[in-house]
Parts: sequence; C-alpha cells; structure tokens
Amino acid sequence: MMPVKIFRFRVLFFVAVCATSLLSAFAGDRHKMSALVRRAVIEAGGHGRRAVAAKSPGRICAFVRANPAAADSVFRANGCTVRDRRGDIFIADIPLAGINSLAAARAVSRIEASLPARPTTDTTAVITSADIASAGISLPQAFTGKGVVLGIMDVGFDLTHPTFYTSDLASYRVGAFWDQLDRDTVGSGFPVGRDYRGAEAVLAKQCSADAALHSHGTHTLGIAAGSGAGSRYRGIAFDSEICAVSNAVTSDIVLIDSADIYKYTSATDALGFKYLFDYADSRGMPCVASFSEGYHPGFDSEDSLYCEYLDRICGPGHIIVTSAGNESLYIKHLPKPAYRPSAGTFVACGDRRASFRATSDGPFGISIVAFGASRDTVSFGSSSCIEDSVTTFHGVFPSTGQTVDIEVLRYHSTVYAGDTVYYITVNSSVPIGSDVPTAVIVDGGRADVSLDAVAGAMFINGQADPALADAVAGHNILAPGCFPRLITVGAAMHRPGFGNYLGEWVFTNAEGLSPGERAAYSSMGPLPDGTVKPDVVAPGNNVISSYSSFYIEQNPDASDINSCVEFFDFRGRRYAWAADTGTSMAAPVVAGAVALWLQAVPTLTPEDVMEVIKATSHRRNGLADYPNNEYGYGEINVHAGLLHLLGLTSVYGLSTDSPRDVSVTYSDGRLRLAFNGLQSREVAVRVYSLSGRKVHESVVKAAGGTTVDIPLPSLPPGVYAVQADCRGGGSVLIRI
Repeated sequence: MMPVKIFRFRVLFFVAVCATSLLSAFAGDRHKMSALVRRAVIEAGGHGRRAVAAKSPGRICAFVRANPAAADSVFRANGCTVRDRRGDIFIADIPLAGINSLAAARAVSRIEASLPARPTTDTTAVITSADIASAGISLPQAFTGKGVVLGIMDVGFDLTHPTFYTSDLASYRVGAFWDQLDRDTVGSGFPVGRDYRGAEAVLAKQCSADAALHSHGTHTLGIAAGSGAGSRYRGIAFDSEICAVSNAVTSDIVLIDSADIYKYTSATDALGFKYLFDYADSRGMPCVASFSEGYHPGFDSEDSLYCEYLDRICGPGHIIVTSAGNESLYIKHLPKPAYRPSAGTFVACGDRRASFRATSDGPFGISIVAFGASRDTVSFGSSSCIEDSVTTFHGVFPSTGQTVDIEVLRYHSTVYAGDTVYYITVNSSVPIGSDVPTAVIVDGGRADVSLDAVAGAMFINGQADPALADAVAGHNILAPGCFPRLITVGAAMHRPGFGNYLGEWVFTNAEGLSPGERAAYSSMGPLPDGTVKPDVVAPGNNVISSYSSFYIEQNPDASDINSCVEFFDFRGRRYAWAADTGTSMAAPVVAGAVALWLQAVPTLTPEDVMEVIKATSHRRNGLADYPNNEYGYGEINVHAGLLHLLGLTSVYGLSTDSPRDVSVTYSDGRLRLAFNGLQSREVAVRVYSLSGRKVHESVVKAAGGTTVDIPLPSLPPGVYAVQADCRGGGSVLIRI
C-alpha cells in the first residue's frame, strides 16, 4: 500500500471579486476580463473611488489566455512583458492603458487577475464554510470539533509540531499514537510497533519512525485538526482531540526487517482503524478517521474481507473518510461490451512487468500485438485458464526477438454475480511498448469484458493505429475508497498557486480549470459494479498546512522544501507551513467537516453522513446529474450540513441562508437583533420550533446601527429557528 501520489502544480489562486457595478463604466471586450482587471482599468482612468495611477506605475500582472501562434506579436504590440507561459496561458505584465486593446485582439480570449492570494488553510475553511461553523454564525453554538476524536492513519508524523497543541499552546492534543514501524516492541502487545499514551509519552516519542522519509501525515493531520498555533494556518476541526497511527507504505520497506515484510498488510491497516475507534470509545467520544492512502483494488480474492471488516467497525460515531486517488491523468480501463466483437488500445509501460485485471461474464481472448516490422502477436483464451489456479503462456515476437511470459490467475467473483475474474501478469524481456508500440486487444463474441491496467502500465489510445482507441477515462478509484461504507473524497481546484518562502510564485493549472472544477488528477468512478464514486469533493490544490521539522532537518535539499511558505521557531526547533496537492489533501478537509457534524450529532452513522452530503453539498453545475463519477454529490458544505443536522431544513419554507443585515442572539428570554446597513423599515420576525410550529411572531422597526430586544414567551429548552425578513431574508438557529 502506498500514499496517494501528490502532484505539484504551479498556478495562481483565483479569488472571486464582485464588481457588477463596474460593467458599464467603459467600452471594449470587457467580457474577456475578470472583475479585478475591469476594476483596475476603471481606477486607472480615474473613474473609481481611488486611482491606481496615483499608487502604482500603471501596470497589472495578469493571466492571459491567448493563441500561442499569435501571442508574441499581440503582446509586443500592447507593451506587455511575458513572465511565464503554460500552453495557451500566459502570465504577463500589462500596461493598464493597453488592456482594452489587448482584450480586443482576436488571439486573446481571456484576461484574469485577482486579489493577492492568502496562502493559508483558512481559505479552505472559507470555501467549505467551516469558518462560519466555527464562528457559530446562524447556529446555536460554535462548532470546532470539541468533544470529538479526529483519528488519522498516515505516514511521516512530526508529533512536536505546535499546531497539534491548542491555539494558545497551553495544552497538547494528541492523546495516543501507534507507530507500526517502531523497533522498540518489548512489551508492546501489538503485532507490529508499539503505541504511546498521554501527552508526555507522545511528545517524548517526537516523531514517527519514518519521519526522515515523509511529511505526509504531518500535513494531512494539520488540515483536518491543526490549531494553527496562533497563526492563520488553522485546520477544520481545530478543537478536536487527536489520535494517530503511523502505518507502513511501499517506500517504508527500507525500515522493515525482511522477515517482517508480510506483517504489514491491509489487515494491519484495518487494525489501525480499530485502534483509532477504540481510543475514541475509551474517551467516550465519537471518531472520524482520515485516511489519505490508496492502492489498486483487487476486489474479490484480495479485498472482500478488508471491505467487510471496515464495514463492520464503522457505525454510529465511527466514520472513515478516505481519498479517491490521483489516477485520472492515466487511462487504465478498456471495456469490451457484449455487442462489440472486440476492443483495443495501446499499452505504455516503463518496466518489463505489468499487471492487468479482467472481469468477464463469458469466454474471451486477449492478444498482445507488437507493431514492429510486422505485427507480431501473442494470444491466449480464457477457456485455457484453469479456475482457482495460475495458467502460464509463453510467446515470442519474431521481428524483435522480444519474449513474453504471461501468468493468469482465474477465480470466480464473490461480489459480482456471473463474473469471473482474471489477474494477468505480463513479464517481458524488454520494457513493454518501449521499442515498438504494443497493443492489447480483447475479443469475445457476446461476452461483456472489462480489462484494467492494475500496476506498471497505462493505456494510450490510437498510438500506432487510430482504430485501437477504445480505452476510457475513469474507473480508477483506489482502495479502500471503493468500499461502500467509506466516505470517498475527490479533489476540486481552488488554489492553483502559492508564494513560497523564497519569494517565488509557484504556478500551475495547465488545464485552465475554474474554481470548483474537479482537479484533473482526481480519480473518478464508476466502480466495476457501476456504483458511483467519489461521494463528495473538497479543496485539494495547494492546501497550506503543517510540515515535519524532522523531514526538513533530514532532507534540506529535497525539492519539496520549496513548497514551504513560511518557517518559524518553537522551543528550539524550526518548523514550517507548506503547500501540498492531491486527494490526500481533500480527504482530511472532509474528515474535519464530519468531526464538526459529529460534535452536533455524536451518533451519526456512515449512512447519516452520506445523507447530509447528499442534501447539502454545493453543486456547481445545476444542469448536471448528481451523484456523478466526477463530483459525487458535489462539494462539501460544512455550515449547510450543520443546519441540516440541527433541523433548520426540516421547517418548510425557511431560508437556510443567514440574514444579511442583522445578527441575532438570545439571552434571558429575549431575542436581541442588531441591525446594520439597513434603511429604516419594518421587519417581520418569526420563531419556529424545529418541528415546524411557529411559536412567536412580531414586527419591529429597524434601521442600520440600531438594536431591538424582543421578549419571547416561555418556551421549552431546545433549538429554535428565527427568521428575520430583512433584505433577502434569512434564518438563524438559537438555543433556549
């Protein structure tokens, strides 16, 4: 098992700026300009409240999407200096006086800039509305994860990082830690490693055994539960109690005695999840476990028990959130429907060994074809493969001398009725597809066959023959994210860049994605049985969080140190905040969200969490069907989820938005309404029980800057909804 791969990109962060009042202030191709670019042009011309020219040299650094063939001449003609280029996206230094002319050029389709990005985790909190939840806005209390255990299993922990203290640094929050790679196993009672209980013991441990190899766990835990240590880099459930497990991944093999290799399996990981839940139970708290690792699922003979085990340990107050994987940059699925006689594509492999998995409801054949001087072919048929055993085939490509040995393990599916599974391993004398293009073709009459590249290979459509282009995207959710009761998280693009500690702007987004779009790497469904995955998406690009001081200390020249945005000292050690990208980062965002929901309802089951996700996630495309295999039910919305759990959405006709012009508090039998930005008018105020019964209604005279107290009748203790019909309307929850 290995951590989900992390892809680093270099892009700037787009912040939406509302400037609708500026649209008619000047002529030109304003539809090509972002709001901030339009505003800059207006202010430079002296039409705005402040003129840029008075404070700047009259230029703007912006993104420009332009046809590369004509871009150079267009930029020169308009006095622009290009700072960077990624495909048809340029970063250019542009004279404000020349933007209208630049926008009018046919080669230019878009000019964008935004307010300077804040490279902080609290941007993630804003996107997911967790900041509103932690502030208690429109809620009967603040939700910060207090009384909930945030469990995490990962690699590379710096247990001394100050973000794992409370924000005032007065108390340490990691209550227990199991290091599965710890060599001090005397008296541990664990199959591998040992655990440490209590703040003193955990702090004395300092870091996981693999801290010199990774910082992954330090980062993901900070996203889910970091306090920020008084800084602005705060996680989602920053008041939660923490329990952590450091497991083993592929690259940890150097730390494991060869005799112990097979002690580290998916079963060991399953025990890690159990450890997290057991600790929470001992504390009398609910637990959400965050897991940002994944592997290519074997299903059936390899994964059915793991899946069932996790299904059984999940339940009320026991939730597992996991990453979908970062596999969508690679095409790995080749379907051969029953109505087609054959399907084919090409194979790319940097190694001499590649593995595939086929499922079929009938007989089929596979041919491996080398497109050299002649089309050399090695074929085998499923009918030659003996069930529950390994069948071997040998072949030679005469024109190249390449030899191929194929092993096929055939077994009947225990999960998908009517299907037989074939695990195929191809061993070649040279790297597959390196000397000549190599195709794989599936044929089989009326059989419905699916072939997946499991390890060491991917598919390339039409490489040497346009007719062989049948591989499709998706079908690449990693395990355990493919398990039904786990909450599986994909990544959305929100921050395509950040400024690092060297003063460099790290810039990517070569795909030109808009905020909220699924990140190009984020794995997509469906699962082999057609189930939709992921379940939800969350911000995953350039999320800023804690970084391991031990990793930095041991790897001062590592390239990922350039992802650090800020260094600071604490009790004699040098610590950092850093950016990272991947579904590894999105999963702990959702885990933190679930921790806040568990604070509201500690008995939530995985099915309850899915119901909240289904009811409240943000859906950026109103015309699309949800759930779908890119976004699941949409993007996580922490605040909307809390309103749903607390019952606001059960009251028919009430707005789930907060009122814009009034804040509402309750004390000693009275509602206090503080108005702001509102012209003098009468405002209707209604109070409802969460059963939907109206328990009070009154009309008050309101104006900006005024405060009005409303006495309420004697009411039973509980949560009530208050609706104030100010501009746009809105509702809040209060506790009586």
